[in-house]
Amino acid sequence: MSPAVQERNFNSVYEYILSMPADKFALIPLNPLPAPRPPSDAATGSQNSVFISRHAMETKFASTMMDVLDICVQSLEHPDPTSPDSMKQHCGFHYLYTSLTGNLGSAQPGDTAISPGFRSALMLWNARTLTTQQSDDTVYRLGPNSYFSESSYVMHNWTSRYWGQKTYEQLLAVKKAHDPGNHFWCHHCVGDNLDNAYGEPLGAAAVADFLERSSKGEA
Repeated sequence: MSPAVQERNFNSVYEYILSMPADKFALIPLNPLPAPRPPSDAATGSQNSVFISRHAMETKFASTMMDVLDICVQSLEHPDPTSPDSMKQHCGFHYLYTSLTGNLGSAQPGDTAISPGFRSALMLWNARTLTTQQSDDTVYRLGPNSYFSESSYVMHNWTSRYWGQKTYEQLLAVKKAHDPGNHFWCHHCVGDNLDNAYGEPLGAAAVADFLERSSKGEA
C-alpha cells in the first residue's frame, strides 16, 4: 500500500510564509565589522559607495582614484591603528560597476524611488576600509548619492545620499501613512532616526544577548 500523501496549496508565497510558525526562521543581528569593533567614523563598515556621472568620470574620476591609492600607500608605510583592517591599512577592495541607467540607450522611467544620482550615473564605485573623512575628501566628492545595498554602515547624511531629500520626504510620507507605528524598520531605512549615523553597536556581545533573549521568548 502506498503511503498517504497530504497536499496543501497556497495562492502565493506570502500566504505560504504566513502559514509558518513565527520562529521558523530566526533573525540574528549581524555587524558588518569584525567583532567587537563598534561602528565609528574610523570603522564605517561594509563599503563606501558613490554613483559617478559622465561629467565626473571625465573630470574628476582619475585624480580621485589616485588620491584613494595614495591613502592606501600611506597606510602601508604607516599602519593606522584605528583601521578595522587586520593589517591596519586602508587598502580594501574596489568594485566598479557600469550596469546603470546613466549609460546611453538605457531606459529611464521617472516613477521610481531611486535617487537622481542612481538614474543618471555612468558607474558605481565601491571602496572599502576608508574612514568617513577619507570618503568625504575623495569618493563622496564625485557625486551626492550612494547605493543603498552597497554602502557604508556609518553615514551622516544618509537620507540625501540614498534618495535625495525630495524623494526621501515623499517616501517618508508613504511610510507614515502605511506604517504609522514604524514597526517595519532597518538601519538607515526610510523612517529611521535622522540623527543616528552609527546605528547600534552590534558586536559579539549584542548577538549573544539577542540569542539569549530569543531563547527566553523576550526578543
